[in-house]
Amino acid sequence: MRILPTATLLVAALAVAHPAPVLAIQPDVEPDLRAASACCQDQMEAAEALLREGRWREARREYRRVSDRQIEADEFPGHALWQVAEIENAHGSVLRAARHLDRIARHAERFGQPTMQVRALTEAVDLYRQVGRNDLALQRYTRVEALLASPDVGEAARRIATTRFQNRTLARGRV
Repeated sequence: MRILPTATLLVAALAVAHPAPVLAIQPDVEPDLRAASACCQDQMEAAEALLREGRWREARREYRRVSDRQIEADEFPGHALWQVAEIENAHGSVLRAARHLDRIARHAERFGQPTMQVRALTEAVDLYRQVGRNDLALQRYTRVEALLASPDVGEAARRIATTRFQNRTLARGRV
């Protein structure tokens, strides 16, 4: 599929004008991602304010600090890392965004949150495909398939992953 230059410019202009989330699965699909710890609530609000002001570099840095503090406090850093992935993806760092989604999935596994694992890995599959890393996309897809067998995966994440992968085949190791 070929994208017209005009369409590319329009998408780029929209991404700059609206730093809204760009990943398909949004943080508020299920409540577990939005929960912020008391230790980081002020920093999280500061990061969100920076993002609203369009200061995405500073916001990304602040979200990273929040996630680091949450990890140090042995708390799930899902929301802060998701925001970092959103910012990276919105500004063209697709591979970095995918790696942050992988981090979310690892932390979700550690904290016993299979729904978050599915959500992060589902997004990572698409991002790895965008950058031509079908090998990594296939690995994440296989993990999602295994996780979907669990009754602990939330219905919204299950529905999104199932719908997203419904028309995909694994022919010759490609998702």
